[in-house]
Amino acid sequence: MVLRPFLPLVSRTALSLVTLASVLTVLIVSPLRLPSVLLYALYLASCLLSCFVMYRAAARAPRPSKRGWLAVGSAVASFTAGEFLYACLDLTGFATPFPSVADVFYLAFVPLIALGVGLFPHRTHGPRERVAFLLDLLLAVSVATGILWHTTGLPVLVAGLGARPLDLALGLAYPASDLLLLGALFALVLRPSSRLEQSQLILLGVGMTSYLLTDLRYVELLGRGTYAPWTPLDLGWLWGVVLLALAGQVTPAGARERGERRLHVPAVGRILPYAALTLGYVVFVVARGAQVMGRVDEVVLGTITMLLFVRLVLAVQEQQKVADELRRRERHDELTGLANRPVLVSRLTRALLRRPPQVAGVLYVDLDRMRHVNDWHGHAGGDEVLREIAARLTSLVRADDLVARVEGDEFVVMLDRLEHPGQAAGVARRVLERLAQPVKVGDESVYLTASVGIAVCPRDAGDAELAVHHAYLAMTDAKGRGRNTCTEFGPHLVDSVVESGRLEGFLRNALERDELDLHYQPLVDLGSERVVGFEALLRWTSPTLGVVPPLTIVDVAEERGLTVALGTWVLRRAVGRVARWRRLMDPAMYVSVNVSSTQFEDPGFVGTVEEVLGTYGVDAGALCLELTERSLMRDVRASRVRIEALRALGVRVALDDFGTGYSSLSYLRQLPVDVLKIDQSFVRAMEEDGPKFVRAITRLGLDLEVTVVAEGIETAAQLDTLASMGCHVGQGYLLGRPMTAPDLEVRFERPQDVLLDDEG
Repeated sequence: MVLRPFLPLVSRTALSLVTLASVLTVLIVSPLRLPSVLLYALYLASCLLSCFVMYRAAARAPRPSKRGWLAVGSAVASFTAGEFLYACLDLTGFATPFPSVADVFYLAFVPLIALGVGLFPHRTHGPRERVAFLLDLLLAVSVATGILWHTTGLPVLVAGLGARPLDLALGLAYPASDLLLLGALFALVLRPSSRLEQSQLILLGVGMTSYLLTDLRYVELLGRGTYAPWTPLDLGWLWGVVLLALAGQVTPAGARERGERRLHVPAVGRILPYAALTLGYVVFVVARGAQVMGRVDEVVLGTITMLLFVRLVLAVQEQQKVADELRRRERHDELTGLANRPVLVSRLTRALLRRPPQVAGVLYVDLDRMRHVNDWHGHAGGDEVLREIAARLTSLVRADDLVARVEGDEFVVMLDRLEHPGQAAGVARRVLERLAQPVKVGDESVYLTASVGIAVCPRDAGDAELAVHHAYLAMTDAKGRGRNTCTEFGPHLVDSVVESGRLEGFLRNALERDELDLHYQPLVDLGSERVVGFEALLRWTSPTLGVVPPLTIVDVAEERGLTVALGTWVLRRAVGRVARWRRLMDPAMYVSVNVSSTQFEDPGFVGTVEEVLGTYGVDAGALCLELTERSLMRDVRASRVRIEALRALGVRVALDDFGTGYSSLSYLRQLPVDVLKIDQSFVRAMEEDGPKFVRAITRLGLDLEVTVVAEGIETAAQLDTLASMGCHVGQGYLLGRPMTAPDLEVRFERPQDVLLDDEG
């Protein structure tokens, strides 16, 4: 048991030493004509050690490869048995004629090796591929038959075997086994096992090659009657057997990436049939030139021609199959099988060219919240959903209509030959109803909605690409209206896009020229009636456009990819301002900054916050970041990681507009926020519906030991009710309207005095 871990090393070392001794004995001692018993002892010792090594390899091989190594080990054992019988015949003085009983075991070596190569696991191939591969092997073996017939002493050997069927069969068995071994070698190289290491494949291939070349030379010498034992030729068999054993001794790398380390010779496989043809006719020409053409040549060349014809027919079919598949992939989406965008445009173009013109509809369908499906169910689950959606859309349209997948979770439905333009809107409503039904993903049900844009041709566009684009603009408008709805295209949508592009330019200039501004609304401690902080609110008064609404600023930034830049500008300006207020007004003052989901998910966001705080030299407690429920729920795990990183800096995190989104206690438990902000809609509703909802949220915040902030306080009654509930902080017009930084510094010279808004 103690030696068990060292057995592989000991066996490899012993095999190497004994093999080296055999080689030296054959090359140095044999010419001195010393007793043959020493040669046989060393030779058989190498073979027996090879058997032991192969037994160990088969015992520890993974289950898929075990049968292959057992067959290779049996081949080594068969060769060893043949050597033992030959040694017994030779050392006991018996004649060793050819063929003898030892040759039966020698010949069994090759079929067992071929069986082992076939039993190693391979990648699955279809029937056509397997037939083509076998034809390739037969072509190679047929050509090799002609070459061997003319380059070895095989004709002389066959002529000298006599008429006895057993002698003739055993005599022809050697060249036949060599051809079988050649086929196994081709199989090993052209279709390497998916479970073997590259080093194992190389050792197996070199070992089989060594055995094959030695056997071919042996057949030639035997045919000419010049073979003599104990020459360097005998080492070829020994080396072949030892290399096979060493291949089994290689330690597999377990679950490695076999695709990268597998011996792979695809080019050889492609040229094999044509190389076979070339070699076959080379043999034909050489044979005719030497005037030795006979029956064997005719049979070989006839076989080559027949096999090559069948193989080339298969090759043409394979090429046609590949061409058909490529054409199909060019025209269809691989995941869903639907038409792709080029096919859609081509069909729609033909429809618009008909005379007289006929009405055609284009529905641009975009799935809402598909990203959540991929987050929760993985991309495999997302693909399953997309295939189901494709099937539902196809079931809703007529045979002459077309459904195409144009990008990700976006589909386009072409409605051909409509009776009237309003028919497209009816189909769009049916699409919304059908897609709203749950989709099964595993054991769970997924609920999706869609936004649909409608364009009708030729009313909305006379060009296919333009029609799809106009339907896309309508879909974007539907998303902006709250999703799960459909919108028909109108000229105002183009104006909206133009205006959005115009606003983008002005917004970029405003960022560069520092035209933007922040207004600040007081946050008041309801217990001490002190101003404890301010919420920063973005404002923009353009010299050209005038006052631009905050929602318009946010929408344009989102559409044009300016969200992160805009958010960083707000963060820097707000932190710089609170650093000043901490020096002039109150060292405990803080500022609250709204953060969009895009900015929060930016990989560099936490680093930006840390850099800004360091730039102004302000404590992290001076900053509170407000995040909406929807932005946090996009990826709860990632949100938790970012929140924990921010809190590690000392920054507080507020959950804004609580109660209007998911409001799930399980999510709240996973997200370690510091502040709950009650949405102003609940505060306004207290006078009609009572304070029960606000009281429940406040009690939840108190139980969770987080700060509760109420937004939208506009009356003294609201203020008194919230204070009596234990709400910590209030915000609203009653306590102070948003104001510029200079106005704020004048009005709140003494932060301990809460100044109620005169206009409230």
